[in-house]
Amino acid sequence: MKCYWVVSRRDKNLEIPYAYQVKKDSLKHIFILLKSNIWISNSNIDLIHGVMD
Repeated sequence: MKCYWVVSRRDKNLEIPYAYQVKKDSLKHIFILLKSNIWISNSNIDLIHGVMD
């Protein structure tokens, strides 16, 4: 399983074990959301509903 961590800006000093950083609202971010089977969120999940409708 691949894990992605959505960030407002990429930080090379931020280490997230077992996860890849993805910039929020980037094309890669949207692509990953559309292909994902599982989402885990701690905030702002309502902001992406327009993408999925």
